[in-house]
Amino acid sequence: MTYPSNQIVFRSPWLARKLVFTLVGLVLSIALTLKLHSAVGWVALLFVLPLLVSRPRKIALCEDEVTYWPPLGGPQRIRLDDVTAITLASAGEAVPFGWVQSFPGAKLQLSNGLALTIPLDIPNHEEVLQRIITAWQQRVGAQARGDKEGQQTSPR
Repeated sequence: MTYPSNQIVFRSPWLARKLVFTLVGLVLSIALTLKLHSAVGWVALLFVLPLLVSRPRKIALCEDEVTYWPPLGGPQRIRLDDVTAITLASAGEAVPFGWVQSFPGAKLQLSNGLALTIPLDIPNHEEVLQRIITAWQQRVGAQARGDKEGQQTSPR
């Protein structure tokens, strides 16, 4: 997939984690099936299926929006015009067998009152957060300059 020249894309490393959890899940489900002589192992395999269909998490940043692709589901596009605040937050992800993985995230407060946390389980997450904040500040600054120019040129 090609991206416009003004867009920066950050990807999460995912292949090693996907392979490890898939192999562990398969081994456990086969072991449970053979040991218990029942379908319990196949039920345990259901916990591994989301990993088999997941894709790497990625974030694309351009001058007017942030696009976030979660492991499952479609992309979420957030216009920087709709963001009122950005803070560092804690994000978590449930993984098979009841474990929870925690990592930093960027919490985007939206003008409609909702908040969206984008997990930053990617290399150089501090740089990614800073680039998102910088792009948002530049967008807000450009809007403020545009509003002032509009006010100055408006008839009295």
